[in-house]
Amino acid sequence: MSLSLGIDELVRYTNGERAKWEAWFQNNPPAALDAPVQRAADFSDVWRLMDHIFRVEKRHTQRLKQESPLLEKTGVVSHDVGALFAFGRAAREDLTSFIRAAGEADLNRTLEVSYRNQATKFTARKLVFHIFFHEVRHWAQIATAVRNAGFSPPGFHDLLFSDAME
Repeated sequence: MSLSLGIDELVRYTNGERAKWEAWFQNNPPAALDAPVQRAADFSDVWRLMDHIFRVEKRHTQRLKQESPLLEKTGVVSHDVGALFAFGRAAREDLTSFIRAAGEADLNRTLEVSYRNQATKFTARKLVFHIFFHEVRHWAQIATAVRNAGFSPPGFHDLLFSDAME
């Protein structure tokens, strides 16, 4: 028996999650953006982790499209939720445009990335899927952070409760 999750379903699921979170952050106190995530790391609060989600998607899309130099910062002013999610939508459109245009050769191409002095190789296909799983993992961290800060996250986040697939 073969099971599959289509890329369109994964895009719909993560787009739905983004929409929930954007509306939620627009309607909650800015203090929710300051909720701690990690004690001593790059993403000490929710704002920095959200910025990371969208920046990484853009950077990985640039890798997929063989563009350089890679974006260093989103350029969004801290706590400007509307601008950050607009950046995220633009990054997502760029990614989905690549996906729609990519052929088998594009997706099977091997990329090499150096991260923290460690080189790793993977296919473009693997990087595409990584982008989505990277985001899902971080939204779960954000849900925990805002809950621990005394806020109720926006609704249910499991795939079961989304309309991304039947």
